[in-house]
Amino acid sequence: MKNDQLIESLVTDLKPVQVLPSYFRRAIFWSCFCNIFVVAVTLATGPLRDNFFNQLLSSPQFLLEFVIGISINPIACISLFYMVIPSERSFNLKQLAAALAPFILLLLLALISTLHPALPPSMEGKRIYCSEQTLLFGVIPFLALWTAVKKAYPWHQYWVGIYLSIAAFAPGAVIMHIACMYAPFHILKMHLFPMICISFFGMVIVNRFLLKQS
Repeated sequence: MKNDQLIESLVTDLKPVQVLPSYFRRAIFWSCFCNIFVVAVTLATGPLRDNFFNQLLSSPQFLLEFVIGISINPIACISLFYMVIPSERSFNLKQLAAALAPFILLLLLALISTLHPALPPSMEGKRIYCSEQTLLFGVIPFLALWTAVKKAYPWHQYWVGIYLSIAAFAPGAVIMHIACMYAPFHILKMHLFPMICISFFGMVIVNRFLLKQS
């Protein structure tokens, strides 16, 4: 009888557990946050290049570079939240590795552009501190994604670190395609290379601290 009373007291006024959104919805939400934040701070710190829209329309190569760059963040966010519990799917290393394709493809296109530029190299629109801005614009998205992932249980520490860092810092590097001067070597040195370096640094930080506290 006492056991029945104890059980009844425990289950009285129980509230249903709230169902979390799917990993895809969470990924899209945080992807939108990262991109909107980066666009906002970019516009707050200076104008976009005056003729970037005409350049996108006139050069298929430049348009391809920009579209592939834009795709990096949402794909990285989807892959990131794919690796946390609760998730709807099992861990698939091949699929996660394949999701790096846009990131690698953008680097290859940037290298190709050093030989065959998509646009005539120009100093127009140059930002004095573009490399620093590329990094600083990703700090808040990095911390936000870090906080979101800490509330879940990551499957694989290295992939979580890679995709969290790429998702956070890619938008800042990509928007410099239209917010700073177009010159292939400048893009590689001042936009993409800092993003790669800080992504590896972020991966180390995530592996050393985030997952130990999860």
